[in-house]
Amino acid sequence: CKVLTDEDLAALDALIEKQRQAVEARDPVSFHGYDDQFHKEICERAGLGFAWDIIRENKAHMDRVRFLSLSFASQDAFGDHLEIMEAIRARDEDRAVHHMRDHLSRIQKQIVRIRADHERYFADETEA
Repeated sequence: CKVLTDEDLAALDALIEKQRQAVEARDPVSFHGYDDQFHKEICERAGLGFAWDIIRENKAHMDRVRFLSLSFASQDAFGDHLEIMEAIRARDEDRAVHHMRDHLSRIQKQIVRIRADHERYFADETEA
């Protein structure tokens, strides 16, 4: 919140607009790409590119689950991104952290539906 310039905010806004278009077009594949790019840009533009490197190296399994959620959750993710941007633009660190935590934890709530919709993709925990 403290280090992003007007140029950085404009670049993030451009990604938000691309996300909006993908949501309106019901194009989850494009949305997924713009979603990743949004998070990457926040890290890099804040001078924390190493954080994105760590995330990228560890998110392969989560990406599979995220992708399965996009058929019903793109709009929610997009709404979260709007709230995050509002907080960043207002330079309100506490609110930005709150919205980012909510956003990143949303998948925990969605996993129940994803698992029910795609049961064959998940191991039966009772057999383990």
